[in-house]
Amino acid sequence: MTDTRQHNAITRRLDRLVQRWEYFVSLSEACICRWSVAENEVQMIEAFYEVEQTEAGNTNDIFLKFQTPFNDKNTYADDLLNEFRTYIEEGKEEFKAEGYDLKKWLPRNTTQKISTVNLFTQNLIQFLERLNDFEGNLVVYLSPSKNQNIRAWQAWLMKAVEHIPPRIKLMIMDLVEAPVFDKLSNNYPTEVITIEPKLDMDDAYTELAAQGNADDPNVQFRQLYVAMMQSASKPDIPLTEQFAQKALRLAQQHDWLLMQATVHMVLGGVYLNAKKRKNAMSEYDESIALIEQAHEKGNPLAQQQLVMAFLSKGMVLFLQKKYSNAATTYETAAQTAETTNNDYLAMDAWRMAGHCHVKSRDKQQAITCHHKAIDSAKKLDEATLKGSTLPFAAKELMKISNYDTADNINQEVTVLIGENWQDLANVRKAKKRAQEH
Repeated sequence: MTDTRQHNAITRRLDRLVQRWEYFVSLSEACICRWSVAENEVQMIEAFYEVEQTEAGNTNDIFLKFQTPFNDKNTYADDLLNEFRTYIEEGKEEFKAEGYDLKKWLPRNTTQKISTVNLFTQNLIQFLERLNDFEGNLVVYLSPSKNQNIRAWQAWLMKAVEHIPPRIKLMIMDLVEAPVFDKLSNNYPTEVITIEPKLDMDDAYTELAAQGNADDPNVQFRQLYVAMMQSASKPDIPLTEQFAQKALRLAQQHDWLLMQATVHMVLGGVYLNAKKRKNAMSEYDESIALIEQAHEKGNPLAQQQLVMAFLSKGMVLFLQKKYSNAATTYETAAQTAETTNNDYLAMDAWRMAGHCHVKSRDKQQAITCHHKAIDSAKKLDEATLKGSTLPFAAKELMKISNYDTADNINQEVTVLIGENWQDLANVRKAKKRAQEH
């Protein structure tokens, strides 16, 4: 990026992250950068990484992102090493095109008595040594795609601090609202540097919404929508309602059906969180009616939005313990999702329909819907399914089926997810109980 580039709300914040990063690498003993960010700043850290791993980056460092799941502190370094090996195998030609010829080098294990953490960092150093005259740092952005034991991961990081050599930097992310790395930071105050960038994303979104002609109704709607979302996140219900009504009037003037529907969806979510379920139901019904009108007029985006509206309405009915009505609504959501080829939402909607039928003691319909959930799951990849609600559907289906059928279900889902699929359901259920208490 050059000095003549246009500085908008996003690029200015990326510049701020670069400045904070340069401060971090200037500290001689610092080896782990802990970004402490608000939830709405997470995507900016991801954007920082995405930019810096390209030639358009502003730092002098090479960034590598490692997403291997954290399963066990004793095997995590080995898992990282395997991911690193795959990365090098797939990227050798790209490195060569950039002037870095790695020849036949690959990260490797060793028979020597050496800790796996140290072995991982030694391979990183060997990689650096093959990058000719490169003088920057190698940044390892640790972002496990799945992590069932944050405490154990922090213990691994505390052990890793002792093995991180110069020119190797680790990067992790923490949420201001729910920090998990305070112990790591407190135990290693000079090695682990906590950076709270305070990007004020609300202001950024407001600025982005205002870009364009102030007399343009589209710009005016964007501004009202952003203001409504910001007040909803606080939450400030009266202020949200004020912005919503202004946005609705503007959308009605221009016959923007889906925009009206979106405003009603936001209000429905605000009311649902406030346990005003009748109000939420009214908003979701309004949204559904508007989306159906848009669909009749041929709007190609209507069906996908309709899925979300039916899912939201189904949740209200479920919370009201109107299980039979909720099941019907979830079935409609599932059928609509199938028309848009959204197999993930179809699976989840069929799963919830089945669960509602269990609650209303309609065993046969519950079995039918749960089987449909599994059928939808067959169209998805294993990685997606491991983080999905399929284990819940399969476990409940096995519970209400006869022994022979249950065994078939187990085999079917084992093929889709793996032998430990029932453990995945147990983990998520435990997390849900913990959150509820």
